[in-house]
Amino acid sequence: MELPIEQACVHDAERILKLQYLSYQTEAELYDDYAIPQLIQTLRSLVGDSDTHTILVARPGGEVVGSVRGRLEGDTCRMNGSSSVPVSSVVASARG
Repeated sequence: MELPIEQACVHDAERILKLQYLSYQTEAELYDDYAIPQLIQTLRSLVGDSDTHTILVARPGGEVVGSVRGRLEGDTCRMNGSSSVPVSSVVASARG
């Protein structure tokens, strides 16, 4: 199965934000903290991240099913967040 990875565009922001929200629910429950940055980030803030970070998305079948963002600091890539749908959903989406 091939999983296309490409740079996100502004049209992906809403889907990325929804994935991020869903992905961090378990962490919020574990720490009993629903104010973690990934859960309170706004759409405007996410779009603003593209000014300082590279945002990539996984897009099998044309639908965004995962994202990651990071930036280069010297020779190091600092990853600032990732989110995805459950693996079973990715497989089903890739199969079409």
